[in-house]
Amino acid sequence: TKIPFFNRSLRSDSFLSRIATSLIRRVYAPGSYILYQDEKQREMVVIKRGRADICIKHCTDPVGSLLPGDYMGDYQLLFGTVNQVGLRASDDFCEVLVLTYSRFEAVMSHPDCSDMMFQARGCNFRESSDQGALDTIERSREELNKILVAISNITTKEKSDKLKDMMEKTQVTFKGFRIQPDSLVHVAWDVFALLAIMYYSVSCPVRLAAYIGSNSLQSSFDMLFILDYAIDVLFLTDMFLRTSVYAYVSYASGRNEVIVDRRLIQRQYLQSGWFLVDLLCSIPLDLVSLATGYYAVYRIPKLARILQLSRLISRLQKNLDECVHVTMNETQMSSLIMFMYSVLIVVWSSAGWNALREGESVYHSVYWAFTTLTTVGYGDLTPSDYRETCYALFVGAAGATFSAAIIANVTSFFHNAEISEDSTEHKLTV
Repeated sequence: TKIPFFNRSLRSDSFLSRIATSLIRRVYAPGSYILYQDEKQREMVVIKRGRADICIKHCTDPVGSLLPGDYMGDYQLLFGTVNQVGLRASDDFCEVLVLTYSRFEAVMSHPDCSDMMFQARGCNFRESSDQGALDTIERSREELNKILVAISNITTKEKSDKLKDMMEKTQVTFKGFRIQPDSLVHVAWDVFALLAIMYYSVSCPVRLAAYIGSNSLQSSFDMLFILDYAIDVLFLTDMFLRTSVYAYVSYASGRNEVIVDRRLIQRQYLQSGWFLVDLLCSIPLDLVSLATGYYAVYRIPKLARILQLSRLISRLQKNLDECVHVTMNETQMSSLIMFMYSVLIVVWSSAGWNALREGESVYHSVYWAFTTLTTVGYGDLTPSDYRETCYALFVGAAGATFSAAIIANVTSFFHNAEISEDSTEHKLTV
């Protein structure tokens, strides 16, 4: 084969056989796009029959063509970059063989491919010394230079310079260690942060309720505080990494560029909404508790991380798609957010009820909170004094509002689904 990475002199017959059996046959109608410029498809296509035109934005005429046996997308497949150019079926049907990222990843996960360290590098060949990857980089540069020469014949010098600048966006060069935007580290950290925030949000009110009920708020200390402090250290470490080694993607000036400069990384994090909450929650107020006691009270500021919950789930949705190619749709994301907030409001309400009623069991407190928040309120557990009555009124009002919000979101989802279905049927009948 003439594709550099799959050169027979570099790869075994068994590896090439697995690649060949992973190819998918597709047929594109005339004028249909096979690859979209500036999109991260991570697919390599080989023309089997017909012709495909190489297209560039702002250029009305094709800048080149691919004939049977030609290929495109190998660089993007190996290095996880966006497509520098677009590829469109010409005036006739075009049959292609496609190697998708998911099938390529499955081949690379075979034990025979462990020496390539594909998964260890974040499922790409950046900074790899593999000869096939190096040859792919060199060939990609040669092809881009050919395209630039073709563009110079059909466009102005100004547009050519702008396009050249745009095409260089996928070259990732830097000094020092960086965590790339598509690294699995992002998914792992988001999952951990989600669990840690839920732990903070549950443990803090439960501790307060237990210590208040036992009249030991000032002196009580349990071993779980050590777990709290360990999580605090991990969040501090994350703050440091986000100011130094977490590369990010910038879309400024119409370019899709991976930013690896330490100063720009630091500036981007400090100007984000994450930094203020991280800073507030990282203030070591627990040191004061060493002298005054009230260990559980000084953990209350950590609850500010709840403000990050919705944004964290949105970021997890994005990282799942970009890093492991797992799609979380909007319905799943909204359901997860509603479930977590539902758990928190039940826990907080039951903790408050437990703190107000001396000797009340945890099970009864959770039962009271759940029935009150869902506006059922059987009446078997009722307030016995003024404080409990005011608290019950507050929880009942909060529960009615929260239940109404959930019902509204569910209704809105089904309403939008009906509208989409009606629109589809309308288009079909037209």
